[in-house]
Amino acid sequence: MSTNVEQGDKAVIIGGTDNLNCGKIVKVGQYVGDHSKLGVIWHIRSLGLPLVTEYGAVGMECDCADRWLKKLPPETNLLAEVEELFRPAPITADAENDNRFAKAA
Repeated sequence: MSTNVEQGDKAVIIGGTDNLNCGKIVKVGQYVGDHSKLGVIWHIRSLGLPLVTEYGAVGMECDCADRWLKKLPPETNLLAEVEELFRPAPITADAENDNRFAKAA
């Protein structure tokens, strides 16, 4: 059977019952079993933000359907990607000498 992830992979969550975990980065743990509707289930551990289960429990580990996980390439530098997302735009003009900040005459 083909799965989106394997044990030991880093993955991003792309779905869920309430989509509360979408975008969170996790490490895939052991195979839990097969769900009658959701298919393959993995035990996962968050690599950052807490996870929320379908029952509302909050923690760093939970079970997740394979269909809700997307494997990240092993060379992905997560810290660099997050830093790039939040890097401030470079300042290109000297505010004191920029006429956009000059007092009106």
